[in-house]
Amino acid sequence: MLLAVVITLVLCASILLLAHAQVPWLRHGMRALLGAVVLVLCALVLPATLLVRPSAPEWNLAMCDVGQGDALVINTGGQGGWLIDTGNPGSGVLQCLDTLGVRHLEKVFITHAHEDHMGALPEVLQAIEVGEVLVSGGFRGAVQAPLRVLQPGEQQQEGSVSFTVLGPEPGLLRGASVNDTSLVLRVDFQAPGGPVSFFTAGDMESEAMSRLLTPNPPQGISVLKASHHGARNGGSELIERLHPKLLLIPVGAGNSYGHPHPQILEAAKLVGAQVLRTDQQGTVTITFAHGRATATRIGVPVR
Repeated sequence: MLLAVVITLVLCASILLLAHAQVPWLRHGMRALLGAVVLVLCALVLPATLLVRPSAPEWNLAMCDVGQGDALVINTGGQGGWLIDTGNPGSGVLQCLDTLGVRHLEKVFITHAHEDHMGALPEVLQAIEVGEVLVSGGFRGAVQAPLRVLQPGEQQQEGSVSFTVLGPEPGLLRGASVNDTSLVLRVDFQAPGGPVSFFTAGDMESEAMSRLLTPNPPQGISVLKASHHGARNGGSELIERLHPKLLLIPVGAGNSYGHPHPQILEAAKLVGAQVLRTDQQGTVTITFAHGRATATRIGVPVR
C-alpha cells in the first residue's frame, strides 16, 4: 500500500514538472523518470493481473459445468469438500475445484459406472488429495483406487454438513440397469437460520426411484438435482412430490439427447422451482442463509 502511494506521488510530480519545465535537459530528465515509473508500475501490476483467477464467494453447494455429465461439490469448510461425480475425461472438473478454492476432498461419491459420471476420476485422484471413494452396492465399474460401498441408512457428518444414504436398496439391484444402481443421497446443511436439504440420485430412472422412495419419501428437500440430466425417463414424479425450491440440471449445451425434456421443465414450473442449468448458467454456486438459497454464476457455459 505504501509503495503504491509513493509511486503515485512520484508519477504525479513527474507529470507536473514535465509540464512546467523550461530547461531542455530538465524536460529530458523528467521524461526518463516518467518512463521509469511507468515501467515499474507495469512490472508490479501485470504479473498480478495475469495471476488473478475468478473466485467463488462463500458457498455451500456448487454445480460444476462439465458439459454432458455430473459434478457437484459440497463445501465442508476451509479448503475441503465432497465431490459427487466427476464428469467425462477432461471435463474441466479440476478447473472447477480450483476456482472454488477446494484443495482436498474428504470424499468422492461416484453414483454409478457411466463415464459421464466417473470418467475424470483418475485425473482427480492424481491431482488432488482424496480421502476415500464411495460407491453404491450395485457399482460395476473398474477404479484404480480402494472403494468403500455405502449401504442404505448409513450416515456421516463433517462439520456443518452431513449425508444420509437412501439407496439403492440391495433387494432392488438384481437385474437393474446401470442407471438404476445410482447412489441416492440426502445432504443436510446446517445453515444460518435453519437446516437446508439437498437430494441427488445420479441417473436413477423413474420406476426404480418410485419403488425406492414410495415407502419412505424424503421430506423437506429444498434443492433437487434432476435425475439423468433432466431426461424424460428421470421422471417428474419426484419433482411433483418434493416441491423443491431449486432444480439443478447438469447438462451439455446442444446435446443430442434433447436434455432436459420439456416435461421436466414443466413440472418444475408447476411447483414453482427455479431451474439452474449448466448449459445456460455455467458453473453455479449456491449459498444457504435465513431460509433463502442464493445462486451465483461464476463461469459462463463452456460446452
